[in-house]
Amino acid sequence: MVGGALLWKIYSILSREDILVLRSMASLVKIYEHVPIRVIMRRTGLPEGALYSSLRRLVDERLVTIHRFYRDMYRLTFSGLNIASLHGLLRRGLVSAVGERIGLGKESLVYLGRRDGEILAIKFHRIGVTSFRHVVRVRGYGLAFERLWWGARSVISAEREHRALEMLSRIGARVPKPIGREYNALVTAYIDGVDLYRVRDLRDPLGVLEDILETVLRAYRDAGIIHGDLSPYNIMVTRDHDSERCYVIDWPQWIRAGDEKGLEILRRDLGYIAEFFSKRFGVDVSAEDLVRRVVGDR
Repeated sequence: MVGGALLWKIYSILSREDILVLRSMASLVKIYEHVPIRVIMRRTGLPEGALYSSLRRLVDERLVTIHRFYRDMYRLTFSGLNIASLHGLLRRGLVSAVGERIGLGKESLVYLGRRDGEILAIKFHRIGVTSFRHVVRVRGYGLAFERLWWGARSVISAEREHRALEMLSRIGARVPKPIGREYNALVTAYIDGVDLYRVRDLRDPLGVLEDILETVLRAYRDAGIIHGDLSPYNIMVTRDHDSERCYVIDWPQWIRAGDEKGLEILRRDLGYIAEFFSKRFGVDVSAEDLVRRVVGDR
């Protein structure tokens, strides 16, 4: 894994040709896991000597690997895909600098970013072989998705989360404001808060629960989607003087509200929330209570 400072340092020493090779390979992640050198050459337009020289540097920097058996085929590493994405974000003016790492999970890395003095969050998606397996099986994404390599899954994951945040922001739901996306990177407004599962004391637990439920309700009724992976790990609490507010984060696993398993998944999502508030804060609430609030009596 490459930290923010190291990611920036490596990016700064790469040549124009190096970036061109990384970007060309990143543009092909949904087609190739290992990209034939003839395809890279055609996509970049680089002379053979310059291309081989660039690939050697990228292999040395661990941004690209060579196929174990077919030595004329190359694959991006996670860091290589991140740098390809970062270049696009910088070129488009979506960010101007990368700061420290503020989040680490099995499916993503999150860094602070800046743009004209504004603090942002940059989330690099990395969806492994097993991360979405239960989602694929339960929600009918199909074998085509399950068979994709992690690079393609990561780009699709970032696309899905960006789409959800755009829909939800338009209807005023309390989610991170989307700024833009590039390959596996998603840029949002920075939320200065703490993960709900870390919170030991709330001034108004019922008010915080209502805040969460309002976002779930707006997503369901106004955007027609369900989070799909809701838990105290995907909710952030902010405090401002005497008020506490919640933001629901991490939306790549959303599904349509009309999905045949939608109600089952919504009940599971809200079950995690009801159980947490009951055990941690003594709030007398059940999953069925919350489901009825969202969808009505059924």
